[in-house]
Amino acid sequence: MKYAADCENSGNIDAYFDNEHSDYGENFASGIAIKLYGEEHSNERFAIERCKNTGNIKLEAKYIEKSLISGSAGIIVSATGKHEVDQCYNGGKIYNRGLSSIDIHDNYCGGIAGRADVTNCYNTAPIEVVVRNSDDTYAVGGIVGEGSAQNCYNIGSINVNALNGYDDISV
Repeated sequence: MKYAADCENSGNIDAYFDNEHSDYGENFASGIAIKLYGEEHSNERFAIERCKNTGNIKLEAKYIEKSLISGSAGIIVSATGKHEVDQCYNGGKIYNRGLSSIDIHDNYCGGIAGRADVTNCYNTAPIEVVVRNSDDTYAVGGIVGEGSAQNCYNIGSINVNALNGYDDISV
């Protein structure tokens, strides 16, 4: 198994993406790592352990008639397959603003992970999400936006502001 262990970020991350001239985009911001993808039946595994983020994470993304996936998190945006996120902490504010205008947009936002299965983690910082388009799908959580959390806790506030109504927001 490969590891990223005992990593720490205390710097603020401010990311702005304008995807007006692209057919498809992925926009991510995180304190430690962005994405880990693995095949479910693969033996390859990767673990993120004992990592800490105290820097603020800000993601603003503008989309014009595009299909898009984006996410923000304190530790990692997305870890799928047999990857592990364990014993991590986030103390930096997460701010995520999606400015899509027409097409479908999926967004995952969490204090530890946007989309992953995590264990033994905690978040103490606020999470703020601004949703503009009613076609957007948002998964927002103090620990994970989408996935599972075992032996974890969140004491940070979660605020979701839907500007034009919404179809699908889960908190």
